[in-house]
This record gives sequence, C-alpha cells and structure tokens, in this order.
Amino acid sequence: MRWMRGSIHSWSNPLVAGGLLAALALPVPGLAAEMNLVGNQIEITDDIKIGDFDKFDQIVEQSKLPRGTIVRLRSRGGRVGKSVRIGFKIRRK
Repeated sequence: MRWMRGSIHSWSNPLVAGGLLAALALPVPGLAAEMNLVGNQIEITDDIKIGDFDKFDQIVEQSKLPRGTIVRLRSRGGRVGKSVRIGFKIRRK
C-alpha cells in the first residue's frame, strides 16, 4: 500500500485510524499462539494472545539461544501489547 495524502489509505484519516485501533483492541477468541523451538529458530504460529509473551520469554531464557537467532512469525495479528513486548524482547536479544 502506497502512502497517499488525504486518501482513505492515509494514517491521518481519523476514520481509518480509529477503525484500525478498534479492531486491534478487540479480544481475539481461541487458544494462545503455538511456539516451537526448531533448531536455532523460534516459530510462532497463530494469533498472539494473553500469556504469549510469558511463553516466548520462557523459551528464550531457557534455551540460551545465540545472538542472531531467527524468529518466524505466522500470524494474522492478535493482542497488540503482547506482540509489542515480544518485539522488544527480540530486539534486546
């Protein structure tokens, strides 16, 4: 998607921004994301839910993965706050 000032695709459009924030804030039904350690890679599958950051943190801390470990994410979305925390954890490592 290209940035087009003043169009429906613009982040400055309050209807689009408000709709996006509302959609991201809605609870997502179902189970937590599946996280697997495959070799020196972590695979995260499904939507990010409450408790997923703790699960990710536990995998990272217990496995003692080297710097540069690959994290594969296959998700349509989920809980924004938990996703951001996972992203910060990846960045710090």
